[in-house]
Amino acid sequence: MTRTFESWELTLENKQAYEAAKKYADKFDNYKEKGVGIMMSGTNTGTGKTHLAAAIAIELINQGIPVIMNTMIRLLRKIKDTYDDEIKTKGAESSIIELYSTVDLMIIDDLGKERPTEWVLEKLYDIISARYENLLPVIITTNYDIDRLRDRLTVKNNTETAEAIVSRLNEMCVGIEMNWKDWRLKY
Repeated sequence: MTRTFESWELTLENKQAYEAAKKYADKFDNYKEKGVGIMMSGTNTGTGKTHLAAAIAIELINQGIPVIMNTMIRLLRKIKDTYDDEIKTKGAESSIIELYSTVDLMIIDDLGKERPTEWVLEKLYDIISARYENLLPVIITTNYDIDRLRDRLTVKNNTETAEAIVSRLNEMCVGIEMNWKDWRLKY
């Protein structure tokens, strides 16, 4: 568990993002009550989006609050694994979707890295829409701004589902822009 608030390298450039994430963790009950999440975006990799999301997760888990954090690719893989004949059990897919839809905090890391398909959008919409309807917060990290994320999630020129997902996320989440250089490249 190296991605904590304590291990964050604070600079003038990233101070505002750090403080917003720390405040979110410290006042999570207030945010959860209102169903407010965070969308951390920035076109560069290596700006600390995943680090801050993980720091929030660790802080909340240490308080006994249930959190699920993973990339969208891995979250989808868990759903697809329920289709495997060897592990297929009745209702397994719906159980995973239900868990993703009802956990106190869902963190989706690197949204937009997955290859968008109609199946992917259907599952993502199902999860985001359930969380939206039940005022449950979500944290998203992505290398896309809202418009580019909508474009990235569009499949076969059908923007309807992508627009619905992005619209809900826009309403559910406060934005934290993290548009500085990749800190990994400095070493």
